[in-house]
Amino acid sequence: MDIERGDFIPPVATLLKLAGSLSVGMAYFFEEMDINEKISITRKGERVRIKRRPHHHEEGEVDYIYEALETKKPDKHMEPLLVEFQPVETSDMVFVNHEGEEFLYILEGTVEFRTDDRTEVLEPGDSLYFDSDINHSWRSLKGKTAKALGVIWNKV
Repeated sequence: MDIERGDFIPPVATLLKLAGSLSVGMAYFFEEMDINEKISITRKGERVRIKRRPHHHEEGEVDYIYEALETKKPDKHMEPLLVEFQPVETSDMVFVNHEGEEFLYILEGTVEFRTDDRTEVLEPGDSLYFDSDINHSWRSLKGKTAKALGVIWNKV
């Protein structure tokens, strides 16, 4: 109910699960019209930025901001995102999992990637590809926001 009213902005993993349940791409939640062309261009000013409202931090809420880089093609299998990771304490990291695969290319800052049994530190120019059905979490290090280009392949 909170999501429907716009009171809660879900993390990407939740949107992917909802999209899978509805048999739609994640763009379904952002699109303004039904466009199904073979080529889709999203201009900089058309991108959709999703972030938590400052007064709306709940326990268990993922601490990153993402910008959907393509919102027009409803039947796509890849979700390209510009992601900003915030610095958080290790104890505040929230682990998520969902079907599909993820690719991340670090643009700036330092990102820590964690699974239940592995920790990796990624610097600008590093990339990571993994099966996203494993529990995983992110945070930026060094007290600054980090940015990355992410692509999620959803098995919808």
